[in-house]
Amino acid sequence: MRKSPVARLPLKCALPYAVYHESGNLLHNFGETLNNKHLHLMKEANIYDVYLADRLEKPDRIKAELKVKEVANMGLGRGEVIMRPVFGDDGKLVVESGTVVDEDVIGFLMKNNIAKVFVAKRDNELHLDQVSAYKKLHKKHIEDGKPIPDYNEDG
Repeated sequence: MRKSPVARLPLKCALPYAVYHESGNLLHNFGETLNNKHLHLMKEANIYDVYLADRLEKPDRIKAELKVKEVANMGLGRGEVIMRPVFGDDGKLVVESGTVVDEDVIGFLMKNNIAKVFVAKRDNELHLDQVSAYKKLHKKHIEDGKPIPDYNEDG
């Protein structure tokens, strides 16, 4: 899976990969054909970067990957949830996945020289409003065929 600017998506040919929003929601599947209207509507919904996944990547895994972020210990906040197990240099499990961060966990990570961990993204970091705005615009202007205001087909 890789990150790509919306402007670099291929137009007028079958997509060789699936297109995902940063929240893990599927925007376009393999084989769909995009045109300039799709790109315009993504920009209208404030979507400027997407994630591309090939056929071998499982959708559940992609969604899980996009819902976590890597954070330095100094940036950890109380109440965040550790999403991947953390192992020390000796290979021993330091913190289990699903652990809620508190002062003890932060201290334990520092004691074991763990610099970064993966935590769940907060709802405001997922930008779900962008996905719903894009899907609403897509339904109205692509599926139902209504004209897009201030859109020039020639570019």
